Amino acid sequence: MGFNSANGLEKIARKVIPHEKLNWYKGNDITLEALDMTVCNYFYQKREVVYDKNILVIGIGNIGTKIALRLLERGSKIKIHGSNPEKNEAVCNVLNQIKPKGTRSKVEIFNSFNSKSKLDIIILTHTQPISSLNEFYDKFIDKKTLIIDVGKGCLSEIQIKTLVKKNVLLKRLDIGGSILNLVSSKSYNLNIFEESEKINFRGYIFMQKGSIGEENDIIVDDIKSPKLVYGICDGKGGFKVKLSYSEKQIIKDFILNGNTNNGS
Repeated sequence: MGFNSANGLEKIARKVIPHEKLNWYKGNDITLEALDMTVCNYFYQKREVVYDKNILVIGIGNIGTKIALRLLERGSKIKIHGSNPEKNEAVCNVLNQIKPKGTRSKVEIFNSFNSKSKLDIIILTHTQPISSLNEFYDKFIDKKTLIIDVGKGCLSEIQIKTLVKKNVLLKRLDIGGSILNLVSSKSYNLNIFEESEKINFRGYIFMQKGSIGEENDIIVDDIKSPKLVYGICDGKGGFKVKLSYSEKQIIKDFILNGNTNNGS
């Protein structure tokens, strides 16, 4: 069963059906992942990258702010536009402050009078059509521009007809792929919270993934049926860079028979 963890239903469900398996999700995060994947795939199919593209995000609520940050971190030139000038400025300042230090791109408040570049993508996250957008649809978009309707109903009938005549690519966001990814990934890291089992194999301690070991402890994907070795702990929270021949041999022997023969 699936529940939105943000609205309290998960807590109620856990009380009513405490022994059922529950899948939790945040609707906005599913939308964010779907939108990020859509943008990346769009450029990938064109044999291009997201880096240095001009992207306008309209509607600076939760979704708009999150996607602006995500695409900023990918190196896009982000413009934002919202109905509240003070909020626009605040969001712009915050995103530019928290972006990774190595990110050269920045967020700017969209100004139709000062902007000169054509827009590669317009992402619509507002909840209803905005008539004032008409003035820059003619000025900043062409048939190479992709418009993604995230808010569902962001465009008026007239705006849709106008954009179709200009051969602009209009897409409504599809979150189906993100939901499938969510369902398939839910159990991936569950076992790191199970009781941590350790196996002493020829003087080396083998531990389950997700554990922090002491120096020379060895982390594997599955302690009961190991197929992948993550590394040998350096005692500082990381892994050793170089392994000795004997260490490599111990790992090889454990993968082959460690789960059936605890070092004897």
